[in-house]
Amino acid sequence: MSLTEEERQAIVFYRLEKARQSLDETRKVYPLEVWNIIANRMYFALYSTRL
Repeated sequence: MSLTEEERQAIVFYRLEKARQSLDETRKVYPLEVWNIIANRMYFALYSTRL
């Protein structure tokens, strides 16, 4: 099954938005020094954009 260009763009937009949200979460918890959560959010932000 192939995706249309519109479907592909929608997926890319969704994944980039999720990555941005994860980075925002990282910035919010950074002052709390909860390193496992920070690492998890950064990992998710990086790998959620993989297609």
